Amino acid sequence: MLEGDGNAALLWLLQSFCRLPGRVLCWPCATRLDEKTALLTAGGSAGIGYQTTKALVSRGGRLIHLHIPQHAVRYRAHACAQMGQLALISVIEASGGLDVVLKYLDFCFLASVWRLANDIVEKEPRLDLLVNNAGRTEPFQRTLD
Repeated sequence: MLEGDGNAALLWLLQSFCRLPGRVLCWPCATRLDEKTALLTAGGSAGIGYQTTKALVSRGGRLIHLHIPQHAVRYRAHACAQMGQLALISVIEASGGLDVVLKYLDFCFLASVWRLANDIVEKEPRLDLLVNNAGRTEPFQRTLD
């Protein structure tokens, strides 16, 4: 019988299944995304989202990155938001001319979400990968419209 939380049990199961006791399991992915389009929701300029953005850009294809304008980032420090934008710009520059599209989304207005959805449907022939990296902030608020 296993003791501890569910994460420990899952790790034990994976280690047993793969016969890698005592090691951290990590499977590197080298799948190419050439001729594919990926959409990364909010949060791609810091943390896990930033690493996901880097990984997607390194695999080719087209990346649509949603960017939240500064005035919509109400509960983050101004300097932190600027650092996130600079990090995203560095990833785009490091892509070496790969197809990275930056689209703006203001969650303060539901109309902005609908406008973005319609824009993607009209301009993109297909969407192959959706990475939902949107987080949650509190206190919860209603959209302005």
